[in-house]
Amino acid sequence: RAQQKGSYFVNRAEGNRMLADACAKNASLHRSNLASNPANLSHPSNPAATTYAIRWALHHCSAAGDWEKFERLATDLAHIDARFAAKSGATLGLDLGLAHGQTDRSVAIEPFERLVLKEMPVLLREGAGAIFQLACQQPNASPVYRSWESQMPAGRRHLVWKNKPEKVDACLLTISCHEAVKDFAQLAEGGHYVVAAETAVEVRDARNGELLETLSKGDSVSCVAACAGWICAGFESGTIKVWDAGTLELKSEKTNAHSGVITSVAFSPDGSKIVSGSTDKTIKVWDA
Repeated sequence: RAQQKGSYFVNRAEGNRMLADACAKNASLHRSNLASNPANLSHPSNPAATTYAIRWALHHCSAAGDWEKFERLATDLAHIDARFAAKSGATLGLDLGLAHGQTDRSVAIEPFERLVLKEMPVLLREGAGAIFQLACQQPNASPVYRSWESQMPAGRRHLVWKNKPEKVDACLLTISCHEAVKDFAQLAEGGHYVVAAETAVEVRDARNGELLETLSKGDSVSCVAACAGWICAGFESGTIKVWDAGTLELKSEKTNAHSGVITSVAFSPDGSKIVSGSTDKTIKVWDA
């Protein structure tokens, strides 16, 4: 309702319901246009509205508590395809995870979420059309494959393997790193992975692999460890670095900790000590 000239206020819940309805309708219209003419992908009738609807439809459905619309979009391969075509697919895994705890909906959505997280590097690299090719490679009894059968776009050709596995792949998540991965550790309390990737120490979101912070860049890192409150990395130069796991601030740096490459670092159970091993044939215990 109007409070003063030019100012309007909308109830938050009602606003989310309105946005959820609008986004779902726009996404549905976009899907229909693609079904009739795949070339419309690059030329939607209302680019701004379509881009917004594709990116934020799941978010608004979740905020409005409209899990029926959420499930309909989350299991729609055309909507998933549009996310990657619009360059907003990197966060799709997190958006699909909004249904966790919504028991019936979560069960239906899980196969699609699992495929997206497992094949994220391929989907980001290939963009439009990739989800359909990946879907047809799923087991014939899977909801994803059945969705592909019912939604397969006209005019698109897909390679279907006759001897494909009929069991769902056990892989839950694939993370694409910028350099070779030498070691990793997990911060259970924060849901983060700490990765030793050639010349970088990276902190990544354990839910979708998103790069959150680069702690060190340039020096060749060989190993990492993590415990409650601390992150530790060993380097080929013989240096050991320790960061606060909460603030990600560098707390200490032990240069020349070893005269050789540090091959292993670990925390004591209480996190008060660090143990390091090296090619210099020594093991050292340090105060964290």
